[in-house]
Amino acid sequence: MVILMKDKYKRAAKELGLDLDDLSFPIAKEYQDVLITNDPDKIKSMQHGILDLVAGLIKIKKYNGDDFGYYIGKLNAKDISFWGERFEIYTYSKLIDNKSLSDLRRGVPNLETDFVFSFQEKRIGMEVTTANFLTESQNIDAISKIKKKIWKKN
Repeated sequence: MVILMKDKYKRAAKELGLDLDDLSFPIAKEYQDVLITNDPDKIKSMQHGILDLVAGLIKIKKYNGDDFGYYIGKLNAKDISFWGERFEIYTYSKLIDNKSLSDLRRGVPNLETDFVFSFQEKRIGMEVTTANFLTESQNIDAISKIKKKIWKKN
């Protein structure tokens, strides 16, 4: 059974610059690949991921137009990780909601952590990363893999 995303969500994504019908767009291709599986759980997970992404982008656009443009540019790149970008955008949108933070901004790429903000009179940097693991592997060294990802970014 294929569950199709409601038109209003597709329209909202398109208004933000994400065309989920254009298969040259990486997220659209990944979404279509999930639809082909006919696995309702995978389809629902992907749709929720896209909805989180759209909601996060709307919040970021209201907060900082330059950061919104940065993320749209990344999402339109050919070599993105949908779940990694979604996670970063979701995290940023939640930081925006946090009223106990001040001076929140996106860090300068390749020079600072992903997010920089003040909390209780202290300046804090936050790095967000994801790592993929094959569930079949019996030899998962999650800590080493995450450390390598962080070292690669720095």
